[in-house]
Amino acid sequence: MARKKMKKKAAGYCRVSTKEQVNKISLADQQKQIRNYCKECNLDFSQMYVEQSSGRTDDRTQFRKMLGDAAQQKFDVLVVADNDRFGRNAGDRIRIREMLIQDFVIELHSIADGILKLDATRMFQDTIKASVSQYYRDLQIEKSNSALSFKLSEKGERNIGRIFYGLMWAPDKKSALHHPEEYPKVRKVIELRIKKRWSYAAIAEHLNKKKIPYRKGKSWDGHKVSYICSINAKTYSQGRSSVSFQGREYDYTFPPLISKSELL
Repeated sequence: MARKKMKKKAAGYCRVSTKEQVNKISLADQQKQIRNYCKECNLDFSQMYVEQSSGRTDDRTQFRKMLGDAAQQKFDVLVVADNDRFGRNAGDRIRIREMLIQDFVIELHSIADGILKLDATRMFQDTIKASVSQYYRDLQIEKSNSALSFKLSEKGERNIGRIFYGLMWAPDKKSALHHPEEYPKVRKVIELRIKKRWSYAAIAEHLNKKKIPYRKGKSWDGHKVSYICSINAKTYSQGRSSVSFQGREYDYTFPPLISKSELL
């Protein structure tokens, strides 16, 4: 007698910003789409992660809970209405996909885009699509000046916001220095990833067990570790970066946090 095939356990992730809620992209609609999709695809729906939050930040309660559960293999498939639910930034969305599929071994299903994979052709197509979408968002932000990296005071001095993890602003506000508490943590993350080839989730678990906080006492997760290892790594090695203000780029420099030979 043939054994009955086990259904894959599925979870859903829904997000809207306040602006999207006004434009009637509702959480209720996303949840309904996800539940119907799971039923049609014969998936064993187990949990829904729902939140109203901007996609510009990764510090989202349900988003972080979802990543933590994925790292612990609490579900096999993650379903979203579309890939944009992960965040507004194109690079972040691709990185999150890589983390879920490659590090956590989770199937990623987008109702709008189909089953998301890491093959070169699909990643190229999705990168172009995400980049075009990101371009129009950035253009709108630039026109409205609603999300500036820093402002100029009446004296022409810079009042600059937060920069890369591991750095802190120098008194002149035109250069940066190694942060005395965060810099050693960056070095530890790079060491565990490069020399020991640990996964992002394993590094986060190790730091939390050692009671080494991320920032302001917050705990680590695979998402924070991957950001240091992938998005920030090239900038860390170059020792320079920039912020935008009203269409102009303002550069700042800092002592490199990692060597070019350590790039991931």
